[in-house]
Amino acid sequence: MRVPDRTILLCFTVCAFTFTALKAQNFQLIGLIDNKLVLIDSLTGALQAQATIDNIALGDHVNLTYHYEKDLYYTILSPNEAPKLVSITKEGDYQIIGTLMYNGIPVPLCDALAYNPVRKKLYAGASLNGGVLQNDFYTESIVEIDPDTGVCSLITTISTNLPLLTLM
Repeated sequence: MRVPDRTILLCFTVCAFTFTALKAQNFQLIGLIDNKLVLIDSLTGALQAQATIDNIALGDHVNLTYHYEKDLYYTILSPNEAPKLVSITKEGDYQIIGTLMYNGIPVPLCDALAYNPVRKKLYAGASLNGGVLQNDFYTESIVEIDPDTGVCSLITTISTNLPLLTLM
């Protein structure tokens, strides 16, 4: 029995997508602890220092993600107050790219950052209508971030006005 061409194409596409995603992750779990990039053993949780960052800025760093094409890690500095995009090389070179900006205004809150290896884009969950300083603790928008400037483009707004569920 002959396998239809569409089935072969679908299988090839799924396999290629899976390989690309796995290749981008490089099969490693990396974290940022204090001023060190660390390799985390996924089975034991053991840490191994990979690089020391000598010029790391004070403040919270959240959501470390790896940009395969640029061979850089990205993280968000001070996510609750004028969040800044930061790049880190595997050797520990640290650079503040800039404050996340949307339409020329600083983004007030950013609580998620991820790199999509298929689209080769950097995305974030952000609040564009207020932040912690305005007593707004929710991110209602998904934005694409230019990794060279920190400028954000709105992808979509997520409704925060959903009906409340009640237990019966």
